[in-house]
Amino acid sequence: MKKEQTGLHKLLRQREFTLVLIIIGLSLLISLFSEFFLTSANILSMSTALTVEGIIVIGMVLLLIIGGLDLSVGSVMAFTGVITAMMINAQLPVALAIILGLAIATLFGVVNGLLISKMKLNAFITTLGMMMVVKGLMLVISNGRAILNMPPAFKALGQTRWLGIQIPVFIMIFLVIVMDLLLRNLRVMRQGYFVG
Repeated sequence: MKKEQTGLHKLLRQREFTLVLIIIGLSLLISLFSEFFLTSANILSMSTALTVEGIIVIGMVLLLIIGGLDLSVGSVMAFTGVITAMMINAQLPVALAIILGLAIATLFGVVNGLLISKMKLNAFITTLGMMMVVKGLMLVISNGRAILNMPPAFKALGQTRWLGIQIPVFIMIFLVIVMDLLLRNLRVMRQGYFVG
């Protein structure tokens, strides 16, 4: 009995629990004004729409913990999508195109990191500049047009469903759980809190 009370007390003291209560409260409040808000179709639609941002947030959390800042993530993500789509349209295998796209995104991150850590440039200015450079590159290589006609193998990554829910939602949930466990239990990750 005492152990159960300790567990409940520990849960109530966590900041995340308060956030969950606020989200539930706001959801109930909004549902009073719209009968469609808490429908399964709307919840599935919102969860699918937020997966990309959710996955980006995982990386941003690490950056914010160590006191960093990166304004270029949105542009780098868009550029990665464009360059990957162009490689797939150029008949590269889907898996290889994705790996190369991620490698290019990593390269932008490495350049940002080196400019900030080695050359001691301000993170805000550096990543703002990188955002503009990457956005310009993306517009030049794509001629400002959307890349269409993706093969079914590529579309399957975002459109395949399991238990009625699209796969990216499960990927995001898995990554959030893994990152949470690493941040709580891995010493190297915990040391980031001291840096930031």
